[in-house]
Amino acid sequence: MRVVTSERKQSFFHHVINLSALFGGNIRNYGVLGFRSFWSSTEEVEIVVFLSQMTENTSNQGKIPEDSIRISDNSRILAANIEARQALEQQIFKLREENETLRREKKEIELKYREQLKVIQAQLREEKELHEESEERANKVEIEANQQKIDKMKLIDELQAEKEDKKRSIQLEKETNEKLIAKEIERRKIEQTFRYETEEKNQSFQKAEESERKKKIEIEKRKQYENEKDNISWENEQLKEENEKMKKDFEYEMNKRREFEMKYLSEVEERENSIKELNEKLLRIQKENIDNIQNMQKEHNQKIEKEILRRKEAELNLKKEQEEKQISIKRVENFEKTNNELKNKLFQEKKQSKEYLDNYENEKQKADKQTQLKNEEETKRKEVEKQKDQTDEENWILKRQIDKTQYEVAQLKEKIGVEKFDEEIQLIEKKEKQKIEEIERLKGEIKRLNEEKEKENEEKNKNYQEHQKVREEKEMIQLEKEKEIEEKRRIQYELSKVSEEKDIIQLEKQKEIEEKIKIQQEFQKLNEEKERTLLEKEKVQLEKEKEIDEKNQQIRRAEEAEQYPIAIINKDIEDLEIIDLNGSQKQINKKKGKNQTISIAQVIENGIYQLEAEFQNTNGSRIAVGIVRDSYDIPDNACYAYQPHTDHIAAFCGGSATYAITFKNIGTQGNNRIDDKQIVRLEFDSEKGTLILFIDGKQQPVYITGIKEKVRFIIYMFNTHSTCIIRSLKKFIKPTTGHVDNEKAVQW
Repeated sequence: MRVVTSERKQSFFHHVINLSALFGGNIRNYGVLGFRSFWSSTEEVEIVVFLSQMTENTSNQGKIPEDSIRISDNSRILAANIEARQALEQQIFKLREENETLRREKKEIELKYREQLKVIQAQLREEKELHEESEERANKVEIEANQQKIDKMKLIDELQAEKEDKKRSIQLEKETNEKLIAKEIERRKIEQTFRYETEEKNQSFQKAEESERKKKIEIEKRKQYENEKDNISWENEQLKEENEKMKKDFEYEMNKRREFEMKYLSEVEERENSIKELNEKLLRIQKENIDNIQNMQKEHNQKIEKEILRRKEAELNLKKEQEEKQISIKRVENFEKTNNELKNKLFQEKKQSKEYLDNYENEKQKADKQTQLKNEEETKRKEVEKQKDQTDEENWILKRQIDKTQYEVAQLKEKIGVEKFDEEIQLIEKKEKQKIEEIERLKGEIKRLNEEKEKENEEKNKNYQEHQKVREEKEMIQLEKEKEIEEKRRIQYELSKVSEEKDIIQLEKQKEIEEKIKIQQEFQKLNEEKERTLLEKEKVQLEKEKEIDEKNQQIRRAEEAEQYPIAIINKDIEDLEIIDLNGSQKQINKKKGKNQTISIAQVIENGIYQLEAEFQNTNGSRIAVGIVRDSYDIPDNACYAYQPHTDHIAAFCGGSATYAITFKNIGTQGNNRIDDKQIVRLEFDSEKGTLILFIDGKQQPVYITGIKEKVRFIIYMFNTHSTCIIRSLKKFIKPTTGHVDNEKAVQW
């Protein structure tokens, strides 16, 4: 606050010095009276002293005689005094406002500090109370701890005495328990020996029963084998009968094949005759424009006839060779049959001798394996029983220990108070429960493992017995199958010969069929070639007819169309040069590089109008064609895409433009871009209200619709040396437009 007052004093003294210069030093009374309400008493004294010093200094400097003052100076001094008073009043007002703001700030700061002091004092009081409470609690805790220590020392002494008594009693109990455990071990060993004896007796009874069962099974199998042999012999006889039937069928098929060949040859001749007749008809029809084709067809027909003769000769030779082959095959088959029968007899005798030896060796191996497996199973079972006995002994010992602990607990309850004892023993009981749970869990796991082992052993025994049965049955079945296989081989050998004969016949048939198919394919090729020639001729005729139709249509259109003179509105003669070509065409040459939207003078209102044009030397850049409202006058240096022109002009753009059509500052895609040396045609239909673009005779899909007012055609160019040839401006009776894929309309 002092720093602020000193600055304010300095500013005040500075103003007073300035005023003293104006009033000539006579401002002492005015200064004190004017600032009495603003300054304090001490500050007022300082100001008075300062003003007195200022007046003395001015008086010492010398007084100006009143005679020397002029009338003009008095008026000037009065005006200056008035201005100085106004300035002082303004400064006084500002200083008062500053003083009030500072007083407010001072009060706010004092209030904040008072609130903070209150909060801090409340916190200190709370901390003192908490500190006192904590000290009281600490004293109480120390007193209780000392008492607990004394009680613990007493309990420790009592427990030591009890431990000594327990040790003595435990030693006596250990001796008695060891004696009991030894007696129980002896009892269990005796029980194991008794079990082993009973199990061996049961096994001997089971072996006797199994031997009787096997004998019965062998007798039943022998009966089955005899029945199967009878069935096989019956099947062999049936196969022989089928073989004879197959031979008869083969002969019947050979006869049919020969008949089919004769029919096929007759059909081929008929087709050849029909082809010749068709060729003659074609020659008659196509005499005017087919002189060269006739010679080619004659040569081709001659080649076909030669090939047909060659194939007939080849077919006859093949037939002769096939008949000779069949005779030789039959002779070889008869010789092979006799040889194979002798070989089969020798093979069967050798096999029977081998089978007897193999069966004897297999039976020995089976018996040895069975004895080994049984011995292994008995050893495993005994080990499992020993593990069970050990677990039972451990469980019995644990039970004895539990009984001891319960007895000791009862004694401790009598000596120590029940409440304290219960509190201490709860922990011990929890630990014991955990141990008991673990023991029970281990017992359960041991039982589960033992049960699983027993089940596995039982399953293994069952599986072993089943495997033995299956093996015996398989061996018997294999022997029978081998016999069956030998007989089947013999039968298959005979059937294979028959099948080979059939395969040979089928191959011959396939060859014949393939040859016939080749002949048919060649005939088809000839027919296809002839059809192609006919189609090509028809296409040529159709193309010629189309050309004639197009020319006729063009002539009709030219007759129907009304040619209009081409008049161009030129707004810049220096930029645009217009040249007449052949009296009916106009060429526009561009001299400068600037925007020019050129309008054609003809107003389009009722009917169908077409404008054809061609751009050159533009590279497809900055060119366009379209229409403009007849009511809009296009100025010089105007671009169709800029405002305000785009609201009145719709244009189809060139290659450099981003959009195919622009109208009302909106672009749409879908058409091809206009380029150099393309015939660009615009067709306006007043009835439909449409404007459609053609590029080299191809209708573009995006068009303008909804035109129901008078319009004029326009052309746009920008680049220098670019030209546009307006080929024609015509009016038609009928439209030349149609529908195209992906059509899209832009609303006018």
